Amino acid sequence: MSNTKNYKIKSIICSILLCFAMIISAFVGFNIKANDVVMADDGSNYRTVNVSSDLLSSYYNFNTTASTRSAPATPNGWSIITGIGNQVNKDNILSGIVDLTDDTTFSASTFKTSRPKNILENITSDTAYYKNLMINSHNGAGRLGYKSNSLNLEANSYYSISVRLYTNRTEKTDNYDETDAYASIYLSGLETEDSLENQLKFENINTLESWVDYTFYIDTFDSASVNLELWLGSKTSNVQGAVFFNNVTIYRYSEDYYKEYILTKSDTEEDNHNIISFSKSYTEPVTNSSFETTTPLGWTNIAKSTTDAETQICQIVDVNNYSLKDDSTTVSAPRSNNSANNNHALFMYNKEEGYQAIESSKFTVEQLAYYKISFFAKSNCGTGTGATVYLVDKSKDNAIDSAKLTLSTTFTKKSNIYRNDWTQYSFYVYGDELADKEVALQIWLGTNSSKTKGYVFVDDFRMEKVSYQTFSNNSSSSNSTSLNFNNESSSFVVVNSNFNKTQNEDPTTTYPLKPSNWAKSGDTNNNTFSGVIKATAEHFDANKSNYTNTSIVPSRPANHPIHGDNNNVLMIGSTSENNTQSYESDSMTLSANSYYKLSFYVFTDYFKNNETNNGARVTLKNSSRVLFDYQNINFTDNAWHLFETYIKTGNNSENANLFLSFEKTTGYVYFDDIKLETTKEAVYNDFTKQPNVIYSKVDLSFENFDNKTFNTFTKIQTPNNWDGVGQDSDTPTESGIISMNNDSLSLVPPTLSGNNNVLMINSLHNVNYAYTSKESFNFTAKTYYKITVNVLTNNLVAENTSDSKGYGASIILNGSKDIIVKGIDTHGVWKTYTIYLSSEDAINSTISLGLGASNQKISGMVLFDNLKIETTDQNTFLEDLKTSDDNYTKCFINYTEKTETDEEESAWTNDFNWLILPSLITALSIIIAVIGFYVKKINFNKKPKIKTKYDRRKTLDKDIDKREKIALRQQIIDELNAELKSIDDEIAEYNRLAEQKLEEMKAQILEEKQTIERKKLEIEIKKKEATAEREKQLKANPELVSNAKAEKEFERLLSHLDKQEMSLQKQINQKDVKLETTKEADKSNLSKFLERKEFIKNEIAKIEAEIEEIAKEEAEMWEEYKKAKMEAKQRKAEIKAQKANQTPATKSTKNKATNKSSNKKSTQEKSEESQDQNSSNNSSK
Repeated sequence: MSNTKNYKIKSIICSILLCFAMIISAFVGFNIKANDVVMADDGSNYRTVNVSSDLLSSYYNFNTTASTRSAPATPNGWSIITGIGNQVNKDNILSGIVDLTDDTTFSASTFKTSRPKNILENITSDTAYYKNLMINSHNGAGRLGYKSNSLNLEANSYYSISVRLYTNRTEKTDNYDETDAYASIYLSGLETEDSLENQLKFENINTLESWVDYTFYIDTFDSASVNLELWLGSKTSNVQGAVFFNNVTIYRYSEDYYKEYILTKSDTEEDNHNIISFSKSYTEPVTNSSFETTTPLGWTNIAKSTTDAETQICQIVDVNNYSLKDDSTTVSAPRSNNSANNNHALFMYNKEEGYQAIESSKFTVEQLAYYKISFFAKSNCGTGTGATVYLVDKSKDNAIDSAKLTLSTTFTKKSNIYRNDWTQYSFYVYGDELADKEVALQIWLGTNSSKTKGYVFVDDFRMEKVSYQTFSNNSSSSNSTSLNFNNESSSFVVVNSNFNKTQNEDPTTTYPLKPSNWAKSGDTNNNTFSGVIKATAEHFDANKSNYTNTSIVPSRPANHPIHGDNNNVLMIGSTSENNTQSYESDSMTLSANSYYKLSFYVFTDYFKNNETNNGARVTLKNSSRVLFDYQNINFTDNAWHLFETYIKTGNNSENANLFLSFEKTTGYVYFDDIKLETTKEAVYNDFTKQPNVIYSKVDLSFENFDNKTFNTFTKIQTPNNWDGVGQDSDTPTESGIISMNNDSLSLVPPTLSGNNNVLMINSLHNVNYAYTSKESFNFTAKTYYKITVNVLTNNLVAENTSDSKGYGASIILNGSKDIIVKGIDTHGVWKTYTIYLSSEDAINSTISLGLGASNQKISGMVLFDNLKIETTDQNTFLEDLKTSDDNYTKCFINYTEKTETDEEESAWTNDFNWLILPSLITALSIIIAVIGFYVKKINFNKKPKIKTKYDRRKTLDKDIDKREKIALRQQIIDELNAELKSIDDEIAEYNRLAEQKLEEMKAQILEEKQTIERKKLEIEIKKKEATAEREKQLKANPELVSNAKAEKEFERLLSHLDKQEMSLQKQINQKDVKLETTKEADKSNLSKFLERKEFIKNEIAKIEAEIEEIAKEEAEMWEEYKKAKMEAKQRKAEIKAQKANQTPATKSTKNKATNKSSNKKSTQEKSEESQDQNSSNNSSK
């Protein structure tokens, strides 16, 4: 115990002595209280503040009110670190807060370890003095860690974080040997370079049963949030035994104290402290940046409102001893801002309202470099805007760009004790894209337009290179502003298309640089080199050692055809053929039904094996499909090459990214000027080809199976936009996109569309295999769609030949079990299959094209070509359905537009009424038949008469039926004739109105064409004037002939005028097309009238033929009737002759009766004959 007391007394005495000697002890004892502030009295302004409770609240000393006698208490503000591998043997680990006051508060049997030795006696009132965090793996080796709450460290600040540690020794037992426990301390949450990784930890510490402080010393650049981790064992190793952590002590220092005392510690002297430095090395950008040189000043006076030396002061003063007092103002010494070796500052004073300004010497801002230029200021200005500091561009005579910081007009005492209430201000600067900039600093107290009364102290201008992240996070923060020399905006869809903007990850601006708005993916290792480089010979040669690690030396790209050699380009290189690297642009939107031109420049520096698809590649794609892909880009002529691709989009807009890749090749490729621009349909259809430009065209409005891939060496390509899947892992013999020029398709007829590429599934064995589109198609509700695809099958054989009917190729809209076309077999001939679709609800579906089915596998070959999805209107939709071939058409319709009809309109004026007509006739026939049936059932009291084979009543019934049929048809003919007359009237009226409209349109178009012609004439005049002016300038100054820039400007002007003239001519052509289109539309509308008229005439002819047929049938019926009647008369005559041969008596009696009957019959017969005659006459009529 006496040793402990002596140690304590020595610590206290040393601390007091070091304070008076401007040094505070680095070891924090138990007796130092939180928030102690130590300040030197000799003007050195040192600051050291205990901020433990500020950053860790009351949790820094493991204090707790919970009982710890029977079990460790859970610490507040700390959490056990969880996760796989972070806890080993946890069930046999005791951990938490324990009280080490004596053996009554800490029982060895309870906590399964002995109480630590050498505990200093508490001579303070600190209740947490004996509280410690214990972690004890008492039964076997284990590991466990605790993490603190976040510690928030301020930017540009200086800290120490200390932990007092004790490691216990496990005594030897029957089961375990004597072992020493060890602990680890980590500082997590900081992003550092690999070189600082070891400074963030104390690992596998054994204190040999003594109390030792372990300290992290940190100077920050940006603000940071960190965590302290306390471990038994380490993150990767286990140990048996107990470790104890005493309170955590955190100090914050002023800069001068930290640099003049803390940094004098050396790791070679002590191994219980680590120094972690995030601050950047800075330079003093201008002469006398810190104003420590009192003469000469090093700054130039550039403005002053008076020459009175007493009214205005601008001089360097002692910050600790200077004072000024006049009639109205007292200025005291500002004291140091606590930067290292700081004794002087600039002082500017306006006794009365006025202004004055000084300017520094020039200094350089390098191209594409990021900087922080900071300074300290302290001012007190009663009137006016106060002091302002400018950063101005001095590259030319007049300032091109500048930024300013308006300083606070007052300061608050004790607002920042670490800087003696000085405020730090910062400019964040990004260099020009192509050239270094000369800049200077200006300090103004008041301006000509806003005069100021008061004073300002300014000190310590510093210039540091920073990363893009630092620039981005701080350029618009409080007390800072930015100056961006590289802020040229682009009108192109591709952001940073010329690679003039970078996001430097390394503050030292080490080339190659990371390009802005492009994300790198793929391999990153010692053999890969990529990023933005500068292509000038001087810059390339100075930095090319950064571009390789072997004897392979990259070639400098040739001068760009537009930008020359002073140009930034994207380089992708590899010294191993095993690497693939790619740069992805920001997302771009291509609007629906639009036209675009994608262009880019490429320079290659590698050897190409023409049998494999590798090397440079450019791809435009989204998550579902490839829009454009150009592979195997390689040239050996040491020149830049321009690629231009014209793209037509379909009914859907496309969100896509551009990928610039270098795949599986040793060498280098350079890219520049990546542009995606909108263009016109006319340009897409007929663009002018220039020599030495590689052209291609992509149509996204339908699927022509060209894979959107160009310059590939693969004979059968894997489809970019389709996934092939087989049932039961079936794989066809060969499948994919194939050219019709392939030898294997030599006997196949050309495609119906003229496309050169088709999608093929070819299998010598039975499969059920299909390609499904990666893209989902949106079929809008209540819209009419026509889906077509050309199909050819050959040599199809079903798995079960006895049940092979109905199986073959298939076309499926997935997601709907009904929309499927299957069993396709064209027997070696191209056929177009069509799906008509109109749904009440929207459908989102992929499309599958396959061979075979789930219940019938197939062998053979199927080719698919020219998949199109088109929308149409209802009339066209229904007309197409009428003329479609049922063998190659499938209809899926549950929606058609409702048509409103006019009730007053004739029932026979549309096709629907003609459909009803047969029904009406049938219904009328049924009614007549029913009436006839029941008439036959009625019994009439008639005397028997001689029967013949012919029934007269049936003849009369038929006669009535036929006459009604004739009358009904005659009525229809009358109505159709009336409609014919109405159509003739409509045709006459339509012709009149159409002719009138056409004449008005001709007059309007003539007027518009005359206006356009006048504009064309004006352009011709401008071209002549420009040419004349150019010739005049060349005569006056012949050297202009060799001025490429002037010549280029003149050509650009003429090109612009030519484009204007072409645009006007296009407008004239469009007017003519509009007129002809209107005429054709009129003809089309008129043809519909004529078609209807012809249809009615044909119907009349049909009905008249029916009437003639009915009349013929009726005449035949009456002829049969007359013949039967004649037979009846002959029969009567024969009976009469037989009666004449009977006896006289009988004869006389019978004669009377016969006469009566004869008379009666004679009268009846006459009546019937009269009736028959009338019927016959009516029939003839």
